[in-house]
Amino acid sequence: MVYHQRTDQKPGNGQVGMRAAGARWAALFFCILLLAHTSLAWAAAGGGKTVRVGYYDISGFIEKDESGNFSGYGVDYLNRIAEKTGWNYEYVYGTLPELFQMLDAGEIDLIGRIQSDSELRKQYVHTGYYNGLEYSLLYVNAGREDVYYDDYSAIQGMRIGTVEGWEAQDILKDTVREKGIACTMLLYQIEKETAEALRSGEIDAALLATENYEEEFRLVGRWSADPVFFVSSQANRELVDQMDWAVMH
Repeated sequence: MVYHQRTDQKPGNGQVGMRAAGARWAALFFCILLLAHTSLAWAAAGGGKTVRVGYYDISGFIEKDESGNFSGYGVDYLNRIAEKTGWNYEYVYGTLPELFQMLDAGEIDLIGRIQSDSELRKQYVHTGYYNGLEYSLLYVNAGREDVYYDDYSAIQGMRIGTVEGWEAQDILKDTVREKGIACTMLLYQIEKETAEALRSGEIDAALLATENYEEEFRLVGRWSADPVFFVSSQANRELVDQMDWAVMH
């Protein structure tokens, strides 16, 4: 007896499933290879690269001591990224307006601890992961017993100092406008100048970004907890992508 094999027989469900699984594994393997290639390429491209980081006067973020050494959680954050990218850093000090001018001119690559809004995103690119939260903190001298926490009526007519270019001044302006309070805003170049103006009595209250002054001054207002990012120019988008890649890995 002669048996003839049917050539028109369709593969069974088991065969179809095996082929589909094989295709999925092949696609997954390709993605892994592509990711590994991208990672190696970025790490190789970044090796030895010097990234110029602009920093301004924010206590505890990026600070330079008398020996020229840098410390702060911003420095620690960047050093972790350098473990993946091989970057070196050059820190460049300036006021916030000066740093944005340098960023526009291509003189620096990054500015840290910046709140992002729709206007900023039109001109600059920021990291996909925030690197901290920033509060808007209103302080008065410790001896002021006539001002209580969230006592908006007490700041009527006050001279309030803050750092020029910092977004928190807009938050405060909106708050006092909504409550029908009039006060005078005085702008300083750096946070330390603002704190010194409060100590000397040049201003009645200081709007600051750090909690390091709570032992010296009295906190009477706190607004928002906004995420802060590193930002760069649109031309440096690949640098920001590499930072995000390093954070993910």
